[in-house]
Amino acid sequence: MSSYWEADANVVRIGEEQISIPADQGLQHQVKNNSRKVSFVVPKSTEFIDGKSCYLEFDAVIDDPVVTQTTAGLSAGVTRLQMDPAGCGMMVENLRIYSLDDRVLLEEIVGYNQIVALKSDYDTDESIKGMKALTQGGSDYNPVCCSSRGASKSDMCDVITNPWFKKSPVGTKNAAYNHTEMKNSVKACVPLDVSGIFSGSIYPNMMTGLYIELDFMPAPRIVRQLDSVVASRRTTLNPMLACLNVTPAGGAAGDTAGTPPFPADGADVTINHVYFQAAANSCGDTDTFPFVVGETITFRDHSDATAVESVFTDGNGGADESFVIESIEKVNLVIGGFAARDYIKVVPVANTLQLKAAGAGPVFASAQLQGTSAVNLATADQSCGISIGFRDATTLDLSYTISNLNLVVAEVKLDPRYKQQMMAKARDGSSIEFDIYSTTNYKNSLLASERQASFQVHALNSRAKSLIILPTDSSVYTQQTLVSSNGTYEVTQDSMDVQLSSARSGIAGCCDGLASVQFQIDGKMVPSRPVDTRKVATRKSISAFHLFELEKTLDNSGIMPRDFSKFMENFVVGRGFATNQGVMDLRNRDLIVNLDYSAVAPTKNKMFSSFVCHLRRIVIKQGFVQVVQ
Repeated sequence: MSSYWEADANVVRIGEEQISIPADQGLQHQVKNNSRKVSFVVPKSTEFIDGKSCYLEFDAVIDDPVVTQTTAGLSAGVTRLQMDPAGCGMMVENLRIYSLDDRVLLEEIVGYNQIVALKSDYDTDESIKGMKALTQGGSDYNPVCCSSRGASKSDMCDVITNPWFKKSPVGTKNAAYNHTEMKNSVKACVPLDVSGIFSGSIYPNMMTGLYIELDFMPAPRIVRQLDSVVASRRTTLNPMLACLNVTPAGGAAGDTAGTPPFPADGADVTINHVYFQAAANSCGDTDTFPFVVGETITFRDHSDATAVESVFTDGNGGADESFVIESIEKVNLVIGGFAARDYIKVVPVANTLQLKAAGAGPVFASAQLQGTSAVNLATADQSCGISIGFRDATTLDLSYTISNLNLVVAEVKLDPRYKQQMMAKARDGSSIEFDIYSTTNYKNSLLASERQASFQVHALNSRAKSLIILPTDSSVYTQQTLVSSNGTYEVTQDSMDVQLSSARSGIAGCCDGLASVQFQIDGKMVPSRPVDTRKVATRKSISAFHLFELEKTLDNSGIMPRDFSKFMENFVVGRGFATNQGVMDLRNRDLIVNLDYSAVAPTKNKMFSSFVCHLRRIVIKQGFVQVVQ
């Protein structure tokens, strides 16, 4: 048996054209709470394809959410929605590629979007992020919508150039936010570059043909509210309250700028409207203000993750009521005896809105209205606004629609002599062999109650390069929880973000108290001492040895380690198996992962996605296809 085909990028090309192949199930697909499968057929008549130049092409839009109120009198309201900032590649949950005639499984990647998220977090820079924003509907940090209170950079706070909804014009807002009118249809061109067949060089499709299956991710897993409105992501990024305009019983309306807390719980005062600081967190005008008309909000101390939220009634001792925004406008006023300043005035729908009595939660004033002419940005006595309508809704149905779905295949025209040589030797009984770089996912589960644990990765890969392990949160969450990141795994809790909960439950890795990890290969412990992650487990520091090992793992995996800023938000452990582009045979070997969760008590049950990055050989002989892992 002789091997003579090499997928060489230096093969002489005499032409190239793009072929658009529609999905077998039609051009339009709506994805709700369950995954949706689509398939494509790449016929043998497309003889040679350049996988790196192939991509999925479609239009994507987030559908109008179906939401019902919490209880009588409490409204769910509206809010802005966007996709995962990694772009439309996150829509692909699983990928399977078969040969066309005999349906031999050439490649399967379960948890495809986990690798997409990993590459988006670690193999990234500003140029890559900008390209994803243009071609895949990704979102990036926009300094126009940044925090002035020290919050970390967020790629889910852009209200100016966000691809998923239109920019709000400057001016007074008094019409309810209409998702149908404000949503954008995103034109996405998504490369399948996690796949070996679609990330390598020339593929001889004339010998196999391809049948491709894609599972699209359920909408609740990738549709999110903005970080600048929810309570569990970055409250130091949310709009900051300046003061209230209230009317005491039997008195005249006025701006309350006294010593916090104010007004007292259950006091017989009507809240007419509130003022947010225009100078804080880039809320300078109504076009950068993250809340919209019709959104249900409340107030909470911005510096305390466990602070009580304000609760309202429709009158002194009346029924529960929601603070639903009726209008938003920018004003310039003199309040508290200081010079005129800009504020964002927010008026609630209920004109008898009052704070509920007994434990409703105080409302704190801004320091700039408490005896100082300077704006004290570090004060703890300050409330922020948070969106609670979708979080507390009785029911919520999210979905997105993909239309005009096509697989664009780049067909390469080679010198006819290559084809003739290949066909002649195939008829002589020789084989065609070529390697692709692929990934196989092995899954294991672990309960939160287990503090010392180990699991075996039953890898069958003969030429493995590295092992990437993502310990993901396997908890079952409602759509309300997922869209608001409320109650998901807590990444950090510090003075910078106050509370940062995961927006990628079940996709991104979580440390969750892991103290160390060590691998056992055929009875030998590697590395010779455990990889310590105790400092990461504190949610406040960095474990240098862990990042050193992670850098080697990613590099061996073909993922360029450019950025480690999200090492906590997407926690990864792993092991590179060889150096200098080498490989390791994992067949008939024990590969055991030893985990020590003694640092901090774990809080979440976990599903471990262990991705073995390896070389996979496709052998074609006498019309039959064989895959050697």
